Amino acid sequence: MRTSGGRLCLRGLQLSRVGSEGVAASTSAACLGEAFDAPKRGGRAHWQTCFREEDGRLLVELGIGARRPYSTVFDAELKRKHRERVARIGRYDDRLQNEIASRLVDRLLDCTKSFEDILVVGGTGLVVARKIMDSGKGSVRSITYAETSPALLEDFETKVAAEYEGSGVAFRSVRLAVNEASLGEALADGERFDAAISCLGLHWVNDLPGCLAQVKGSLNPDGLFLGAFLGGDTLQEMRIACSIAEMEREGGVSPRTSPLARVRDAGSLMSAAAYNLPVVDVDTVQIRYPSASHVVDHLRRLGESSANTNRRGFLARDSALATAAIYQSLFAEEDGSVPSTYQVIYVSGWSPHESQQKPLQRGSATASLADLREEVESLRKEKNDENDGEEQGKEQEEGTTSTSGKGKEQQD
Repeated sequence: MRTSGGRLCLRGLQLSRVGSEGVAASTSAACLGEAFDAPKRGGRAHWQTCFREEDGRLLVELGIGARRPYSTVFDAELKRKHRERVARIGRYDDRLQNEIASRLVDRLLDCTKSFEDILVVGGTGLVVARKIMDSGKGSVRSITYAETSPALLEDFETKVAAEYEGSGVAFRSVRLAVNEASLGEALADGERFDAAISCLGLHWVNDLPGCLAQVKGSLNPDGLFLGAFLGGDTLQEMRIACSIAEMEREGGVSPRTSPLARVRDAGSLMSAAAYNLPVVDVDTVQIRYPSASHVVDHLRRLGESSANTNRRGFLARDSALATAAIYQSLFAEEDGSVPSTYQVIYVSGWSPHESQQKPLQRGSATASLADLREEVESLRKEKNDENDGEEQGKEQEEGTTSTSGKGKEQQD
């Protein structure tokens, strides 16, 4: 039987991390539905793995502060430096960020519930805070911004807070040690909020399940979480052009763009983090640029440059030129501009509360779907009979009119 290269790479990674004994133990546990401690070469592993009995899928303990198995895909320190560069540029009026932040805050305004204390987690926090203040939602009492970049936190305190001084809203900043997944460590014990918003920050988090669980832990009962992050179809034009160019020039493909979540992943994450009434929807935004190099410059200004831990060095000059040429050749519009796609995944969920809607127990229904189907079919049949009767009446009237017309002609 032929084994794929991806499967061989996965097995090699398992052997390098936990050794042959650990692989054997994990296989046994998957079959028996047991938990095991995987021995690591030179010491014990830093995680415990537990498998569900029926299908062997990985279960993740989502309690705050619990150790969770996750892969370190993104370089958190490099991403912090990207955020520092955003602060140095000092432009918070980007059209893409403003559009996504506006759509996210609109979802907050659609709720009739009052939100006094709001937590803004990473991402485009300054833009979100301004959108909240400009919305005129009078119930807001405080806005707390949690961010890894000291420069962005300083801009939040000196620019946003100063801009809305005298509004009666308290502005507070919290420094995150690593990224959004370290929120639980940054907040004071017992500190809770009525709503939490994360705009364009979650797609850089390594421990996304743990991050969502910590955000939920920071909410009051019946608190709302709203998030927006980039999905898997983002920069699809750039991915295609770069892959073709590297294959032609270097004989292989390396990861130049960061891996992003898919829509079904977002729904699974919200359910796994135990949010009530989770909702996931998708928007696709397409922006036109003069050339491919303008796409790269825009991403740098946004702090959205790649931060993969397994990234290669800079793209070779001939490969970069080939990428730009292929991008222009495959995707250019009639006016010479090139499009770039941004898939935005919006998620929302509520922290549990007894007042929220709950599904009924199985077997408690008082109406049968079969009965409903019969009733619908009966109504449809009656409607068709009425339409047939009306058509027959019209045909009879037309026939009578035609006959009377012929009789009149004969008399003449």
